Amino acid sequence: GRPLPPPPGEVFVRLTPLTPTRGLKLEPKKIKTPNWLFQRTQEARKTVIEAMGGSKKTESAVDAAIKFLAESQEPDGRWTRFTGAPAPGHGRTKRDMGLTGLATLCFLAVNHTPNKPGPYQQHVRKAMDYLLANQKPDGDLRGKGGHMYSHGMASLAVIEAAVMTGDPKYRSAGVKAAQFILNAQNAKTGGWRYAPGDRGDTSILGWQVMALYSVEHLGFKMPDTTRKGALHWLDSVASRTRHRALAGYTDRLPSSAMAAEAAFSRILLGQKLTQPQQKELCDYLLKFEPGKGKNDLFRRDDFYAWYYTALALMQLQNTAWSTWNKQMQKRLLAIQRKDGALRGSWDPKTKHSRLGGRVYSTAMATLTLQVYYRYLPTYAKPRPKTSK
Repeated sequence: GRPLPPPPGEVFVRLTPLTPTRGLKLEPKKIKTPNWLFQRTQEARKTVIEAMGGSKKTESAVDAAIKFLAESQEPDGRWTRFTGAPAPGHGRTKRDMGLTGLATLCFLAVNHTPNKPGPYQQHVRKAMDYLLANQKPDGDLRGKGGHMYSHGMASLAVIEAAVMTGDPKYRSAGVKAAQFILNAQNAKTGGWRYAPGDRGDTSILGWQVMALYSVEHLGFKMPDTTRKGALHWLDSVASRTRHRALAGYTDRLPSSAMAAEAAFSRILLGQKLTQPQQKELCDYLLKFEPGKGKNDLFRRDDFYAWYYTALALMQLQNTAWSTWNKQMQKRLLAIQRKDGALRGSWDPKTKHSRLGGRVYSTAMATLTLQVYYRYLPTYAKPRPKTSK
């Protein structure tokens, strides 16, 4: 159908014809924030956690999860799907690159890197070795039989490791992975989906946008054509609500996960949500209280939706964030396993965990509890504790 005109004051771009994305190259960029992930250091994390809404309890849960993930790593450095207690020795699956990327992100978020001495240095180093060994010459990190979900997750891990360590081999791999994302974008819709050139969906787009946003901190600028293409897709799935602040998966039918992921993607792409858009988004997301009722007709525990809701609302630093953050913490801390060999993990009884198993559920829950220092707010300041 015809593109919908944005309401007055709308920040979203209009749908316009796109130029082909093939052949685009990452452009040089002067880095303004060389210490982009400074908040992940042990010294800074304590202050950031307190300011952003975390606690000693959330960090204890993260510590237990990291220990579990370390114990469940395969000898060759990857993580794979399983549902019970960790027992390394599983065969490979087509999702191992993505699962390895997710698990590695959990370690990187708390400053465990391949070049920093510590209890998990070797775990992260082996994971990075696995990712790089399985990257194709064109930058492809999907793995055998994998798709762009895996590429986005693995790319993000490689790029963050490059930013945090300055290691040339990680930098080279990260740039190649980002270049692969540029070439995989659909030239007509601006989206990404399972295979390069697919029409697109909002879920896979978010991971590619996070990777491209992160590579800018290695000194490379996302081409304007790529940025406009991603915004073009997001406009095409924007809801028909008054302020168009919600979004769907491949159409305009909104869900909590896609609304949050689309909003966070817009923020990373440089758009600022208007106050009416923020309110529309927050009012909608607060309807899906973690652990209560059903979440978008799926099981009540949707870690994917919670991860992106945390990322989006944390950027806004308003009362909606404070409310939802408390709900999320209460639920995640309550259902984390505290017994025996499963201690520190989350049971794979959530949406998508059939595909990713216990590593997926544990990594997504952990990343959600690490939201306080994964990305600092880009345009909203933390609310003082005394604010109402």
